[in-house]
Amino acid sequence: MQRQQQAEGELIQVYRSLIAVILIALLLGIFGYRYFADMNQIMGQRGDLAYNRLLNVLVMVRSQWLAYGKPKEMELDWKVFDSNTMGKLSNVSISSRVKMSDAGRPLPETKDATGCRKLWYQLMGQELQKQLVVEFHLTEQSCYYKTKSLDSISYQLTTGRVLYVPKPHN
Repeated sequence: MQRQQQAEGELIQVYRSLIAVILIALLLGIFGYRYFADMNQIMGQRGDLAYNRLLNVLVMVRSQWLAYGKPKEMELDWKVFDSNTMGKLSNVSISSRVKMSDAGRPLPETKDATGCRKLWYQLMGQELQKQLVVEFHLTEQSCYYKTKSLDSISYQLTTGRVLYVPKPHN
């Protein structure tokens, strides 16, 4: 009888642990959904968040580049959650090939504003809003992204350096 009580106690402990894990996963899911639901408007409002996300993506892509043996091109595959489909959350997969430099930095297909815009899409998995200024600076070899709030992000292709300049305060 004591073994049965011990087994029941262990089973109850397992159920408690399972419920705790489910609750934590549910909370993380809610917070994650709220975080990623705002990503579609991130460059229009918060350049600092886009900057941090871009840094994380570049580190991840470079790590994968090293792990895959330093290929000249890499396949990037993103799962994007779009909440703009009439209140329903849709899961969209975005896949694209990106050129890589010899040092493991993603490069635009063309060295112009169109190439920089496409590179953003390939790295971030989302289109830039039309009102944003996207430029390619030939002398600096950098893609330049400027938000409507006057924040700017610069990605230098030769060094991999990412610079964030918040809007100037008057």
